[in-house]
Amino acid sequence: MQEEYFAYGGQALVLTLRDGLGDMLTADVERAWTSVYEFLTATMICGLRTAREQEAKIKMEAASARKGATREEVPCPRSQEVIHGVQSRPSAALPVPVPVPSPAPAPRVSARSAVVPCGRTISTVQQSWLVVKELGVATVGEILYKHLFKIAPETKKLFPVAVRRRHQDWISGVEETEQNLEDSPALRNLFAKVVGAVGSAVAGLQNINKLVPELNALGMRHIDYNMQ
Repeated sequence: MQEEYFAYGGQALVLTLRDGLGDMLTADVERAWTSVYEFLTATMICGLRTAREQEAKIKMEAASARKGATREEVPCPRSQEVIHGVQSRPSAALPVPVPVPSPAPAPRVSARSAVVPCGRTISTVQQSWLVVKELGVATVGEILYKHLFKIAPETKKLFPVAVRRRHQDWISGVEETEQNLEDSPALRNLFAKVVGAVGSAVAGLQNINKLVPELNALGMRHIDYNMQ
């Protein structure tokens, strides 16, 4: 997953809050949400980068093991010796393996790199969230992804039919196609879960020490998502 998608998600979230809160989304409330979102996403990005580093390390180790196995299978030239009274030519020197440089580590992001929200900020966000969720997570999710697609149309490719079918709304009977993306019942279900996850994170702000590893783990799982 590309890290800039988190920024697009933040912009879409603010627009969604404006739709949901109306005049209640004052400058102070918007700043509180921005602060909380930056903290949450910085923590998730930490997990995502950790997963990338682990994946790169595994690939390098596997490549190194394959090279080692190949060298072992190559028969070693015989040393200089005499056969039937005829001196054989000196064996050719084995090629010296060239060390593969390790990739430069990505700058690490941790919860400490973002400002931990203060109690007042957390309270502001939690109170405003109570108003937003009155609309229903499915409705808020639909508003969210439509804003996301307007801000960053390239994010549409993250939700092909194969992904949406895993969240198929079998009750509606609507078949998922490439043409019905923005009116997709499956996408509505998927983003309802996203909104639910936002709500869980907002509630979890009361216990930062517990929330941080959970967000790290969530960020790590994004490496396996169908994203480029």
